[in-house]
Amino acid sequence: QGLEVRVLSSGDKAISFFENLPDDQLPGLIIMDYNLPAVNGYQILTMLAEDERYKAIPKIIWSTSNSSFFEEECLTSGASAYFVKPADLSGYASLAGKIVGYLRKM
Repeated sequence: QGLEVRVLSSGDKAISFFENLPDDQLPGLIIMDYNLPAVNGYQILTMLAEDERYKAIPKIIWSTSNSSFFEEECLTSGASAYFVKPADLSGYASLAGKIVGYLRKM
């Protein structure tokens, strides 16, 4: 089975995408940057939490911030994980391994 990846450039585009997505095309995993233009990742999480269709889908937030406040607000609003963006290539390889772990659970 192939893997389809969709990339959206801003939070408002993500909200529109999720609101208009047919039930038979729901994603298996959602990965969002916390600091998206227009609407941030936390705001998208709260919107997704109000829609029953998205409750069981793992949602990962990644950010340049290691703020425990941002992490806690995301985890309590439906994020499965909060990752700080790595500073080097080996860190990205490790992060990719963690994300693949979420895909294997599906």
